Amino acid sequence: MALLLAICMLGISGLARAEKSTDIADATFEELAQREVVSASRMARQISDSPSAVAIVTAADIRAYGYRTLADVINSMRGLYTTYDHRYQYMGGRGFGQPGDYAGRIMLLIDGYASQESLFNQALIDETGLVDLELVERVEYVPGTGSVTYGNNAMLGIINVITRKGSDFNATQVSSEVASHGATKQRATFGKRFENGADLLLSASVLDVDGQKLYFPAYDTPATNNGIALNKDSESSKRVFGKLSYEGLVIEGGYVNRKKQVTTNPARATAFNTSFPIQDINAFLNASYETDLSLSLHSASRFYHGNTSYENTREFADFSDGEKFGERNFKGQWWGIDQKFVGNWFTDHSLVFGFEFRNDYQQNFRWSFFAPDHQQVRKIEESYARTTTSFYLTDEYRFNEKWRLYLGVRYDNASDLDGNLSPRLALIYQPDFKTVLKASYSEAFRMPNAYERSYYGSAVMPEYVAAKELVLQHDFTQRLRFVGSLYEFKRTKQLVYNDALADYVAEGRSQTHGVELELEGSWDNGIRARTSAAFQHAHDVNGDDLVNSPNVLGKLNISFPLPGNTIRTGIEAQYIGPRLTLARRELGGVTLANLTFSSERKWYGLSAILSIKNLFDREYEVASPFDWCRRSLVRRRTPCAWMDEPTGSSSTTISEPAHMRFLLLLVTFWLSLAAHAQMAVSEPEMKAGFIYNLALNTEWPENQRANFNICLLGDEEVGLAMRRYDERRINDQRVVIARLTSMTPIRQCQVLFIGASEIINLPKMLKILEDLPVLTVTDASNIKSVSMFLALENNRMVFDLNLEQCQRVNLKPQAKLLRMARNLKKP
Repeated sequence: MALLLAICMLGISGLARAEKSTDIADATFEELAQREVVSASRMARQISDSPSAVAIVTAADIRAYGYRTLADVINSMRGLYTTYDHRYQYMGGRGFGQPGDYAGRIMLLIDGYASQESLFNQALIDETGLVDLELVERVEYVPGTGSVTYGNNAMLGIINVITRKGSDFNATQVSSEVASHGATKQRATFGKRFENGADLLLSASVLDVDGQKLYFPAYDTPATNNGIALNKDSESSKRVFGKLSYEGLVIEGGYVNRKKQVTTNPARATAFNTSFPIQDINAFLNASYETDLSLSLHSASRFYHGNTSYENTREFADFSDGEKFGERNFKGQWWGIDQKFVGNWFTDHSLVFGFEFRNDYQQNFRWSFFAPDHQQVRKIEESYARTTTSFYLTDEYRFNEKWRLYLGVRYDNASDLDGNLSPRLALIYQPDFKTVLKASYSEAFRMPNAYERSYYGSAVMPEYVAAKELVLQHDFTQRLRFVGSLYEFKRTKQLVYNDALADYVAEGRSQTHGVELELEGSWDNGIRARTSAAFQHAHDVNGDDLVNSPNVLGKLNISFPLPGNTIRTGIEAQYIGPRLTLARRELGGVTLANLTFSSERKWYGLSAILSIKNLFDREYEVASPFDWCRRSLVRRRTPCAWMDEPTGSSSTTISEPAHMRFLLLLVTFWLSLAAHAQMAVSEPEMKAGFIYNLALNTEWPENQRANFNICLLGDEEVGLAMRRYDERRINDQRVVIARLTSMTPIRQCQVLFIGASEIINLPKMLKILEDLPVLTVTDASNIKSVSMFLALENNRMVFDLNLEQCQRVNLKPQAKLLRMARNLKKP
């Protein structure tokens, strides 16, 4: 570990010495004009002002590495991993990941909608997921507690899936996939942006998988087919998704129907190698509306509805009681409203406040048991419901340009539980625009889900966590970023079995502490790379090492174009360290590699991706939730584990030192590539710099306003990049950056940047502004109707200047602008 850190630090220090640059925010207009621009799609901009260490996987990454499910994306992220038991994929990281634990402790959002189903609070990250990855723009992971904003389930982090728009396709797209184990998938997608500004995305897909032949050493006897499960791993799913956007209104919904045959033995009483089908149906509707009530008040309203159902059929090995078959039918429905406001009334303060009401009005469970002739013998039914009312308030206070303080609290009151407060405190120090240091303390909770209420009865209580985290983020260049975090989580009120009471009690405590390191960059030659290492140590309620919690995780992702720039190669390596099974047997660490080739350009409208998963065909074991195999059948000390090959010796175990050396070699190779990095500026940052300098080099008519309002409408990336100019001075006025979602307040702007998605409303905006002294800037129109037009030319930002428009609204560009403009439109 020490050697790995040393190599990272040496490489980082060398890169830091190799790069000398003026910060983009302090660059002069002449310097900006000489800087090379990096397309925004090359590297996702991290949310630097979040009190946590955000990680982002973009649509370009999803394609380059051939990810097919959200679980694939999660496995590539710093400090996270998944476990698959041939039923579901379970998420793990930061000291949790017990096999078979459905309950969500990292909240999964789809465009801000909390998508966990209401029966188990399970995050849908496999083929039960509500969205095809081809429809995803990016996936954001925000580690640390998020209960202040999102409440229940956001104990250890948040994953937000941002979907694409219809304009990203602007066509009908049809795709077909073929994969190992008899897998096929077809998808049809239609996307379009209409002339009135409405944006529509519709998509449907169908998946069919024959499945694998799997070998279970614990059942290797002639009576149980020598441990081989045949034709018991098939899977199918049907998925529909739609999204309609118009101005500030977004309406979206999704539906997925997934069927799976289970090869494992998921209950003590069930018979091995018998049919065990499960079916999951999940659907949601999410409607949101955002608008600016004024320059100082933003409103975000949301209504959502969801439903889920789960069914399975199983065959029991022992039916002496007359019960040969069993069925489970579970159903849940919920709806809710969330009203959020963002207020900027006070200097140096940004307030977020609002309320949420959620009604889990149906949580029904039914167990049915049948005789060998399929006549019903017994039935059990249970029903639950819960309403939750929440209020929240956060404040971002800027002491000065370098220091910010975050204070937040949320109160949740559930109908069946006592009220709960979730506080958060974070201090952010930013000595310059390259370095950010963040320290935070927060508390969060998780309510018992409906299934836990059924299983544990009155013993269930909310589970709590107290978290501390220290984050360092440093940009060596505009395209090379380092993120490091040090954290500690203490969980309390966990259920443990009390022998004296012969029942479960909420007295358990556990603790996790760890460190995570990540380096991410991109280069002029098209190389994109990201590497991370996570070291953690987690204790369970008994003080022992936590089950299925590896102490070391290593990730390496490199993609680059082949000569000719027609095909991109994606290489991915993932190391997961030793971890314990439920039987407390240690599984060895293992490194897996994946290789993907994807077309960079379309050929007559066609594109293709070829992926090879587990490139070196490694055999390895996973921690299974099924620890009740018949011990008389256990061989090779692998209770209820399985192997992907039907024959052979025990699973290959990779020693940790060998793979730590492997990681060191990968990191060294990555850093050798980084040594060739060249300084460049992302497209949004360059546009932000130009907008600020255009305003700075324009003579403005006198006015009595205290603030100089630079407004941005229709381009979130440019809006984020503009935040570094907040609180500066133009024309002896304090600069205020306003990221708008509607045209309502544009009369209060001095500068208005109009992004591509809003250019269709340009005539309406010009009519609202009339002859007001507003500098209109765009990158998506022509010079006829706006003051200035930004464009890329040979990887350099240039601008055209409309003197006629400027004079009409009483604005006087300085001589510097006249000299540097690519084109001038004179009166």
